[in-house]
Order: sequence, then structure tokens, then C-alpha cells
Amino acid sequence: MPWKIEKHKGSGTHYVRAPLILFVSLLVMIVGLAVLLWSSNRGRDPRLQVKQPGDFAALLPSLVGLTQASLDTGNEAKLLENGDQLFPSLLADIAAARQSVHVETFVWWKGPICDKVAKALATKASQGVEVRLLVDASGGRKMDRRLAKLMRESGVQLRTFHPLRFSNLGRMNNRDHRKLAVIDGRIGYIGGFGFAKEWEGHLTRRSRR
Repeated sequence: MPWKIEKHKGSGTHYVRAPLILFVSLLVMIVGLAVLLWSSNRGRDPRLQVKQPGDFAALLPSLVGLTQASLDTGNEAKLLENGDQLFPSLLADIAAARQSVHVETFVWWKGPICDKVAKALATKASQGVEVRLLVDASGGRKMDRRLAKLMRESGVQLRTFHPLRFSNLGRMNNRDHRKLAVIDGRIGYIGGFGFAKEWEGHLTRRSRR
């Protein structure tokens, strides 16, 4: 139905079709949002084409520039496969920590490894070492309250990422999927591991079925 607008100064009567105005306004808004999304994602991914790579050391500065990173020398990387290689090494480095232990994880469920890591963190915190543990509120909802209490009472700074709160409703799907540990700012663990019995031992494709 059209709206009727009357002007009383002899200018006549004008009719405005509200549905048409609303349609045009919505169309302008949709086009504007589409342009914003398009412009924010229009950047090109850098690609490096090398026909004759030659010395890899000479190529490193170019790789650093493309990835907007920094190059530090004197580092060493080790591949730790499965929990039977990862967790003994991690627990040993936590026990040897002198200054700080920072751990961030998405998964903290149930299992012996949860008890071992919690007790190791609690021990270092009680010794005066700065210990921080960040666990995703969704992935860590199965954490044993007994372990949480032990760590907090020992001085571990235990925090949850995006807990269920009214102020977080719009970000509840924004989860912390990082899995890392940094000891004394010198030793780092990265990769797809979680603290649960599912990550313990030496798993194979057949044992996962």
C-alpha cells in the first residue's frame, strides 16, 4: 500500500511508495557490504618462483621477506611423533624450567597425562617459576576440578578462553585451537597435540579405529 503525504502550501499531493524505497535501501546496503567484503579479501598471496634455487642459505632472506617473519640462527628442531615421544620430553623440560612455563591448548580432557602435566605445572609454580596455562573453555570443559584447584592453589595462572558469558555470546564459535608450550622463552613445543588419554602412547592407523 502506498503512503500518502499531503503538503498544505498549495504544492499538491504527493505519493511515495514505501516498498520501493525499502527495496532500494536494502539493495544499496547489500552492495555496500559486498564491496567491503570483496575489498578486504582481494589481496594476493605471495608466490616465489625460483628456476635455479642454488644455495638454500642465499634463498632464506627472500623467504623471510615473503612470509614477513624474522630469521634467527642457532636453532634446532626435532620431530616428536606420538605421545610416547612428546610427553616425556615436555615433562622433562617443564621440570627443568628456571623462569617461566607458558602452555596454551584447546583440548584438556581426562587421562593420566592430565594428572602428570597438572602436577608438573603446580610443582614449578610452587617453586616460584611463573606458570601460565590457557585452556579453551569448550575444549577444556572436561578438566578435572581437582586438578584445576591444585594448580590454582599452587600459583598457576589458569585461565579459560571465551567462557560462556553474556558478553561472549557473539564470539562463542571463536575457539582457541592453538596447541603450544614455551619453557623459559627458549624451548617451544608446537603441533597437533592435546592433553588427554587419546594422545598418549604410540598410536597407529589401526589402533585409532
